[in-house]
Amino acid sequence: MARTGWSVLETCLGMTTPSAPQRWLRNIFLMAQSPLLFQEGKSLPPLLSREAPTRNGVKSKTSMLLTKSSEKCPDSRPHAHAWMRSARQFGEVILALVIISLAVASVFGLTLRAQEPRSVWDGVYTKDQAKRGGAFYLQECSNCHGQELQGADMTPALTGLAFTANWDGLTLGDLFERIRITMPADRPGSLARQQIADILAYLLIVNKFPDGETELPREVQALKQILFQANKQ
Repeated sequence: MARTGWSVLETCLGMTTPSAPQRWLRNIFLMAQSPLLFQEGKSLPPLLSREAPTRNGVKSKTSMLLTKSSEKCPDSRPHAHAWMRSARQFGEVILALVIISLAVASVFGLTLRAQEPRSVWDGVYTKDQAKRGGAFYLQECSNCHGQELQGADMTPALTGLAFTANWDGLTLGDLFERIRITMPADRPGSLARQQIADILAYLLIVNKFPDGETELPREVQALKQILFQANKQ
């Protein structure tokens, strides 16, 4: 941009092969165009201003040329700075739009991943949780459902094809609520939510569903996002 402005000035001054003073003048002109050296709002150096400097009241030849050329050619520096300012502002707007777009895409992607339904085949509990659940099961459930979850005459088994087929297509939230409301049979509703979640983890490991690195939550809404599937899809 600065060299374009100097080309205009060369044409106005009739410069073809620049002399040493003209080369010096060109360098000063290029420096003046740099926003790093001259900030907006500051006046041009006297040599480049419309008010040409004098020496003992007599204008120098170079000053007279500048004064004459200023009458022909508009000062390109304000236009250069205006163009640079517009370009910088346009670049800042584009950068802001790109950042906002990436942020929205990231949040949208995380939301989609969070809403993607999981199943009992995705490792939704840990071995330690299942171990705690096994202790709770023996204490609270084994009297009716048997120590090996095999069931009894009046109580269903909690393992095997009949159990998995019965809950196939439902969610762990549904199974959690069934246990919370109806179990144990002699005192329903007495189990804490964390105990129920741990017992669920124990049921999963006994039924050979894979474990993972995150414990099964105790919140029903979170458990409703985990599908109980008898067979891996």
